[in-house]
Amino acid sequence: MHRDAKIAALVQNSADTDKLLADSRLEKLAYLKELHNSNERCAHLEAKYEHVYATSTYSSADVGLFETFYPAAVEH
Repeated sequence: MHRDAKIAALVQNSADTDKLLADSRLEKLAYLKELHNSNERCAHLEAKYEHVYATSTYSSADVGLFETFYPAAVEH
């Protein structure tokens, strides 16, 4: 193989590798954005759960009383 052909093959290989790296970086950024959005959603749902739990009108004693008098209504 001639020297020029080897150089051309290396240049082409380098260009292909650069394109693959750029594509991988873009894909990684997309996954990181998706992860960030998922974490924000999770935090929002946790805050919503805490709010509902804190403002719940039933105490654990009320739930225990309900379970005592209506055991068939409680799923185990």
